[in-house]
Amino acid sequence: RAFGIEVPHLMTRGPLMLMRFDTGSLSGSDLADGWTHPSRVSYRSAYRRWHESTAASGTAVRLPSAVSVGETAQSRPFVAPPLISGESTHRGRVDTLIVLDARKGKMLDAERAAVRGFLRAERSAGRRTGILHAPGFRGGAQELAYAELLHSAVDAGDAIEIAARGEEVDAAVTVVWGDGCLLGLAEQHGVRTTRVMLMSGSSGGDSLVTGDFARQLAQRRFGCAVQRITLDQLWSLSRAEGADDA
Repeated sequence: RAFGIEVPHLMTRGPLMLMRFDTGSLSGSDLADGWTHPSRVSYRSAYRRWHESTAASGTAVRLPSAVSVGETAQSRPFVAPPLISGESTHRGRVDTLIVLDARKGKMLDAERAAVRGFLRAERSAGRRTGILHAPGFRGGAQELAYAELLHSAVDAGDAIEIAARGEEVDAAVTVVWGDGCLLGLAEQHGVRTTRVMLMSGSSGGDSLVTGDFARQLAQRRFGCAVQRITLDQLWSLSRAEGADDA
C-alpha cells in the first residue's frame, strides 16, 4: 500500500532494465561530492548554451546524424568532455592550469575580462592552457550552468576544459583563481603539478577560505609548495616563460 492505496505488483519473466556499471564510468562516479559527475554538468551546460543561442538566431536546433565517437570535432557544434565523446581522458601537458569556479555569476562575472585576456595571450604565445572547474561553497548553486566565458574559450580553442574526476593532466603551473574554489576540489584528482599559485585580490575569494588556511588547503590538494601572486605578476610570469619558450 502507498498513501492508503493498494499498489499492483508488476509480474514479468524478463528484466526491467539492463545496466552496464563500472567504477570508472560516469554513472559510477555520480554518487560523490557534487552528486553529478562534472563531465555531465559541463555537457549539459554546453548543449543548453548552444540550444539557446541557436534558437535565438532562428536556426533549427538539430545535430547532424553523423555525430559519433571520433567525429565530434567535425560534427558537434560545441566541445564535449572526453568522457562524453569517447576521446582520451589523458589530456597531456598544459603550460598553465587555471582552477576556478566556472559557474555563472560571482567570480567570472567580475573578472571575465581579465581571464579572457589571459587565455588569449597564452594562446597567442603558443602556450597551452587548461581550465578546471572547482565549485566553491554557494548554497543551492551546485547545478548552475557554466559561464559563457568557459564555453566560448573552449569552443574557440583558447583553452581546454579539464574534469577534476576521471581525467589526468600535467600542469607546469597551476593558478587557483579564487581561494573559495579550493572547497570544491576533490582530494583525489588527476592533476599533477609542482608549482601552485593563489591569485591575490580575486573576486572569487570566499570568507570560509582565507589566508593561511587557503595555503594549507592548496598544499594538501596538490602536494607541493604554494605561493601568492597578483594578476600583474601572473602576466609578467607568462611573458617571461613565453620568451623562454621562443
